[in-house]
Amino acid sequence: MSTGELGRFTTFLFWLKNNDLWGLSGTLFGYGLNATNSGSTVSPGFLNIIYNLILDSTSLSMLLWEVGAIGTLLFVSLFIYILKVCQPKPLLRLEQLDQQDLQLLSFAPAFNAFAISCLISLPYSQILMITPMLQFLFYLSLGASLVIRRTVLRCVG
Repeated sequence: MSTGELGRFTTFLFWLKNNDLWGLSGTLFGYGLNATNSGSTVSPGFLNIIYNLILDSTSLSMLLWEVGAIGTLLFVSLFIYILKVCQPKPLLRLEQLDQQDLQLLSFAPAFNAFAISCLISLPYSQILMITPMLQFLFYLSLGASLVIRRTVLRCVG
């Protein structure tokens, strides 16, 4: 603890114990974007200054501190809902599909697997929150899954 670094699980426990710095609103809605920034000497986040700890070691802790319990729940539940909607179901027969359709449909499981792996990384790493290219790929894969699903449903109905 002398270095100010908290482990993955410890950051979550620390949030559970200390999330009410400004009362219930801080717990539910967080303390604003960049509040946990520990990587900048020019403009560190104010929570980093108050606690003198590295609170942004995982994406989950960043979400909990910056957008609160409600924001974190909305963030995660939106993507779980998209993945549930895009869950593959046998709606088309193989005779209905040409080569391009098969190629398009074969990408859907890979997009879903990538999105699931990004969601699984939330409590382990901060990479999804700080890497714009990974964020772009995450949202692109979810969007592509939705487009593929809509195309399949349009062909069926």
